[in-house]
Amino acid sequence: LDASGNLLKCHFEYIETMRAYLLQENEKAGSPFDQMRRYFCTFVSDLVSSSDHDVLTNETRADLFFLIGSWCGQLSITTSELATATRIIKDPELHAAALKAICSLLCCGPIFNSSALEPHGYLLRWIAKGLERPEEKTQKLIRSALEVLMVRNTNLPVLLEWIIDNCYTGPRLVVDGCFHALARSFCQNANYPCDMVSILNLALFMTADSSHRMRERAAQLLQVLDRRYFQSGIEEHSTMMASLTGAYSQWQLSL
Repeated sequence: LDASGNLLKCHFEYIETMRAYLLQENEKAGSPFDQMRRYFCTFVSDLVSSSDHDVLTNETRADLFFLIGSWCGQLSITTSELATATRIIKDPELHAAALKAICSLLCCGPIFNSSALEPHGYLLRWIAKGLERPEEKTQKLIRSALEVLMVRNTNLPVLLEWIIDNCYTGPRLVVDGCFHALARSFCQNANYPCDMVSILNLALFMTADSSHRMRERAAQLLQVLDRRYFQSGIEEHSTMMASLTGAYSQWQLSL
């Protein structure tokens, strides 16, 4: 990056040249091509993480997302043009590097295509599929990406609505990932745009979850909501659950 934090011309040209070449050779598999793809994924991830602001245009991010997304193995995002690569690329190290790269691309600015975050959009289906993966590292990447998507797209309430719905109806791992992202987003931004009744109902519902970790997250979220809406004085984390009883009647009355 230059002194102003903008992408150097040589780096931009490298990205465009490599993207065009790898797109052209996307049906070729084998060690040399997979190694080249891994290096490119690592470059993209490092480039995005090295800056605290958006360094790629939405068009470039979208082009990279779909190209690299076709290298993610079972979590590949494919178009008809790139479907062959998904079938022939078997390198697990490339799959992991590609997944990290496309999560980075999702997190370095507002979503490049708002229709992707519609209820049946391809991105939300991909996120749900990723949250159901048994690998802890994969779940962590997808959860973090979902959290940043919430932070960077507060103007798209459909995303929050999808997350809330999946907290009630999704498979267990999806519920855990969605509520984790939601609770962290609200704890970091107490004024996150929302419908108070929907969020409060969800938080109260999650206080009865069978998982101790989920109940603790729900208690933290209730503390944030209490400060925002009610100021009833829930105490800090160590005694938070014990303090819920006193505030519960006030919240129920408000609902």
